[in-house]
Amino acid sequence: MPLNKKGKKIMSSMQEQYGKKKGTAIFYATKNKGKIKGVEKAAMGRAMFSQTTTKAPGDAQREKYIGSYMKSEIAGRKVSNDSLVNYYGDMLKGFKL
Repeated sequence: MPLNKKGKKIMSSMQEQYGKKKGTAIFYATKNKGKIKGVEKAAMGRAMFSQTTTKAPGDAQREKYIGSYMKSEIAGRKVSNDSLVNYYGDMLKGFKL
């Protein structure tokens, strides 16, 4: 993978210190060992979706319900559109929702 700005800086520093061939070898050995991280450019799309792929699928928060039901149950889940309940609340007093 191509190196990012940080990787190029570290690589050039090691090449100055140890020579071109040995500096390159030491850089990649250090990177593979895990001593230096974040030196490669992200693969196409990996950077954009890194936040979403790190979370487990069940950890996502449920979106707020914005449908037309004021208070109901859909697929075993209770749903309520608070905006509609607040708007029509006084008109519906006495009705069982």
